[in-house]
Amino acid sequence: MRKLLISVLLASLAFTAFADDAKVLPSGVLRATFANILINSDSEYDKDGEKQDSNKLLFDNFGSALEFGVTDIITAAIQWAPGTMVYTDFESATLDAVFTAYSIPNSSKDAVFTGLSDLFAGAKIQVVNTSDMRFAFAPGAKIPLDSYDAAVEGQAMVDGDSYRVFSQSSTESLGLGGRIYFDWQITEDLFINLYNQTIFYLANDKYTKDDAVTYAANYNGAYAAAIGGGATPTVAAGIAENTATDAISKSSFEYPIYLDFEIEPHYDLNLNKTANLSFSVPVKYSMNGKVTVEGTEKDNSDAFLLSVNPGMSFFYMGGFPFELTANYDYPLAGKNSTTKSVFTFKLKLFYDFY
Repeated sequence: MRKLLISVLLASLAFTAFADDAKVLPSGVLRATFANILINSDSEYDKDGEKQDSNKLLFDNFGSALEFGVTDIITAAIQWAPGTMVYTDFESATLDAVFTAYSIPNSSKDAVFTGLSDLFAGAKIQVVNTSDMRFAFAPGAKIPLDSYDAAVEGQAMVDGDSYRVFSQSSTESLGLGGRIYFDWQITEDLFINLYNQTIFYLANDKYTKDDAVTYAANYNGAYAAAIGGGATPTVAAGIAENTATDAISKSSFEYPIYLDFEIEPHYDLNLNKTANLSFSVPVKYSMNGKVTVEGTEKDNSDAFLLSVNPGMSFFYMGGFPFELTANYDYPLAGKNSTTKSVFTFKLKLFYDFY
């Protein structure tokens, strides 16, 4: 269960880094965003919504996005978040106990979280822009860039090398859906933003970390039996590899709808003609139903997380425009989800081609 919660945590970082308002870029303007996301957690919300001790993890993640104003009402975008890990520190008593039980020469601290997360590609289309409201929608797709090979990771466990716990792709499946944005302009400087993302993932077959552990356990058992029967180490290794490979297979997965909602009061403070400060206090809610594995709904795979994400930004509109943003995300309530403290720092650079 805890491996699933970490996977859900990483998937939610795209929401943390790139939820947005209903504004679009002017025609011909390019915006490049670079996000550094620091995540710390040592607890989780269980199936009853109670906070429990869990895996200890510290992640430093880097994500990015490119957006371009195709017209004054359409902005095309590709967003890569949570991107890739640049630092991980992970500890799991549950995983360590499994390794001990199967005589696998690893610990949870040997786990690495390399790989590429999903890429979101879409276009924001603004259909309403008046003095007191804006409305936009963005059809798009989440494209998986990574997969998990249980035989490779299981062999790494057997050899005492670093190994991956799961794919950086949230599902390893193509996700279809989109985003909706609505801004209510209360005053010239204050507006409230409503945001939703809805994603439907296609069913697929894939390996999990449990398959990697199964591979390692069967390899060790077959190798010991072959050596005990008089086989040479080379022959024993070949027998063990074949036995371990035959012991694992991909499982079929069907996914629920994944929903994200946000309400964000946003205030702009003009400093002068070329600079302003912005302050916001987004409240976010993420949820999903149960995942189905081999035709059976997986217990405790439905989840939700409610959090608050206060932040501020500085926007310079002079000769080379840029924006610096800092946010802190703190969990308020949840179910079957990892609690997390998340610091997000973003740099946005702008260039006008026209």
